[in-house]
Amino acid sequence: RRVHGGASTSLASMASTDASPRKFCLTTAMAPFLDRHLIHKQLEFLKARGVFGADEIDNALLKLLNKMSMPQEVRKMYAAKGQKAPEELAEREAALLGRLQSLRARAGPILAVIEQTELYQNLQSSSRFNMEHLSAEH
Repeated sequence: RRVHGGASTSLASMASTDASPRKFCLTTAMAPFLDRHLIHKQLEFLKARGVFGADEIDNALLKLLNKMSMPQEVRKMYAAKGQKAPEELAEREAALLGRLQSLRARAGPILAVIEQTELYQNLQSSSRFNMEHLSAEH
């Protein structure tokens, strides 16, 4: 069952062509079952260890990051390569920031309680840190 495409597919073709440590890399077997954020860290690890070429890993990372809500990372990668980021990246970033602000506004009351360290600790220790109590009292 394939959960995530992209990075694992491009690495699979690389791994099967060489007798170096690539041959024993399990990333391509595990990637379809991992969260994209875990795959991201795995690819960074492989790049640091030199198992695959930096360009190969960078291409796989870009392919993966374009499917995630991490436009700043995509922008950094393009900048590191000396390339201009695609225009639609700015649109996606603006949409994500709008959604983040909307979610923060909705979660504002609970965040206000959590940010008050003493109140938060008192509520937790008295077992009153639940939605029923918070809705009624805060």
